[in-house]
Amino acid sequence: YAMMVRGTFSAPMGFKKFPADEQDLPIRITLSGPARYDLVLSPVSAQLDQSLTAHREDVDVISGWDVLDVVTSEAPFAEVDWQFLAGTEGPMFDTMETVRRTLATLNITFDIAVESQSSQIQCTVRMRRKIAFYMLNYVMVVVVLTSMSWIIFVLDESQLNDRCGIALTLLLALNVFQLILSDALPKTGYLTPMHEFIIVSTFYTVLAMCESVAAYLLHTRKVRREGAIARLKELLSKRKAGQTKRTKPSWGEVVEAKSLEAGIGGGGGG
Repeated sequence: YAMMVRGTFSAPMGFKKFPADEQDLPIRITLSGPARYDLVLSPVSAQLDQSLTAHREDVDVISGWDVLDVVTSEAPFAEVDWQFLAGTEGPMFDTMETVRRTLATLNITFDIAVESQSSQIQCTVRMRRKIAFYMLNYVMVVVVLTSMSWIIFVLDESQLNDRCGIALTLLLALNVFQLILSDALPKTGYLTPMHEFIIVSTFYTVLAMCESVAAYLLHTRKVRREGAIARLKELLSKRKAGQTKRTKPSWGEVVEAKSLEAGIGGGGGG
């Protein structure tokens, strides 16, 4: 017989490789009613409809996704975990043990974990996210904004206002763009490759601004050192020029200078 099932299904998804992730979406079908313990759904097979595999490239069957393959299998399914309830540590162990002993006297083998199983079909659809949408709309914009921060390396290190102004503007643009991206990114407790890319791009812009401040401080120190050296050279040249213009002192001036030195020395000693 044939059966058509339509509905809205949900499945847990992992985003460790977002946006280049692949997802396995399982669809489980289980029999119901008293006969579910006696019927086995076998053999089973599945294939994708041609509308999913033979569509035109300019047509999106499922927006943002490509359907890769579908796999189906049959497996027993138990609605109740009897191993937990009737196991050696379970609350129903004593009751089920009494039932087993009673049936054993009648030469009846009974295992409730096996008897309560029913046939179940699991159809797993493998899908892959279309990465081109995120590359063109998100990654490309972040790359452009981050690359623009490299303009500050062309400017002179003395232009601190201009360099920091460009870096701060781009940093604010990245923050605003990240707020816009938050609606499209999955809310996870870990960092996806997309989150890591945006964070690293933001840090590159911050480092460019820190480099501007460091370059300005080094430039200021260099200017001060060169100014001090130039001033010292000027003073030395003036002193040298003054010594060359000085005439030879007379005998009286020498005696007077010596007497002054002697007086200063004697005064210091007294």
